[in-house]
Amino acid sequence: MNLNLKEEVKPISYVKTNAAEMLDYINDKKNPVIITQHGQARGIF
Repeated sequence: MNLNLKEEVKPISYVKTNAAEMLDYINDKKNPVIITQHGQARGIF
């Protein structure tokens, strides 16, 4: 697993507006994505 934090950390607003794209990305890359809210990590998918 090769993590690129620039691509693996996303704000919740981005995830909300790009949900389908995010699911494709997670399924293709098999890397965890860190979801932030107000600049702090809140979840990992």
